[in-house]
Amino acid sequence: MRVSTVLQSVFNLLFASFLILGGLSLLLIPILNGFRRALIKLLTASPYWIGVVGAIVFLVGVLLLVSHLTMNRRRYYQLRMGDRPVTVDNAVVEVYLQQYWENMFTGQEVSSQVTIHKDRIEVSADLPAVPFSEQKALLERIEQELVELFEKVLGYRREFLLSVSFQESA
Repeated sequence: MRVSTVLQSVFNLLFASFLILGGLSLLLIPILNGFRRALIKLLTASPYWIGVVGAIVFLVGVLLLVSHLTMNRRRYYQLRMGDRPVTVDNAVVEVYLQQYWENMFTGQEVSSQVTIHKDRIEVSADLPAVPFSEQKALLERIEQELVELFEKVLGYRREFLLSVSFQESA
């Protein structure tokens, strides 16, 4: 699981908890006189705590915004063809890769993920079950065919990272 996904989950949990506690507190104010008096006393006696709560709410909001912006950032690869740079979106690479998996493993589902990090393509895939004795040859074939695919379709001539796992055979 990616760090940004974990952070997003933590921030969502914090935000939901804050909303639930805030909502319960507001529901209890008209019902419980003692709670209302204690809240009024807290607000008038020490306004410092209002600032602390405000800072916490502001910080959680900023963290949620930053997390949302970083998770939804587009990832692309930029290459030069002659004197013009060409930008390739991450989704384009994923489409070509999904077509490749469909052709290689007809009728079987292959889950894969493409990440473009520092102008390097990283591919991780969970392949269908293949006998252990055939895995090495298959991986060499996949690597060679992906090199050709990336070069032919995208003009990508650099190394790429390929991480593969095979499903357990039934």
